[in-house]
Amino acid sequence: MKLIITFNMKCALCSMEFDEALARNSCQGCPLASGECRMARCPRCRYETPLPPPWLGRLRRLLGGEP
Repeated sequence: MKLIITFNMKCALCSMEFDEALARNSCQGCPLASGECRMARCPRCRYETPLPPPWLGRLRRLLGGEP
């Protein structure tokens, strides 16, 4: 069995690679976290970047890119 770890985000400020779920966990306590916020917060430096649009992930899977 092969373990595959994917990092689908990279912080523009500190270059840490992290998963979107980890970014969402670092947003706890933010008043916008329960709504339609489209930002991801870096777990290391707390810098916020916009999440990629949902259609981009579908296009990557369709073209054989990342899962």
